[in-house]
Amino acid sequence: MSSQHPNESSITPHGESTFEHVARRLNLSPEKYASSRELKEWVRRNKDEKYVPPQLLKAWDFDVDVKLFRKITKPPKRAA
Repeated sequence: MSSQHPNESSITPHGESTFEHVARRLNLSPEKYASSRELKEWVRRNKDEKYVPPQLLKAWDFDVDVKLFRKITKPPKRAA
């Protein structure tokens, strides 16, 4: 399992990943990610196209289709 390549559509105008945006919209702290049903469902639908922290993919036992990406990168840096 691995995190996926964050493409341009996975970065919001505020410099956060789409995952971070969704987690913030759901009012979740990182400690609450794994217990959120809504976040788990979003990840299930978007894991092959959007960045998801690898530890969360592992916690939920989700595989990522890495064939979709030529290289694996870390999540985008936030704008300063």
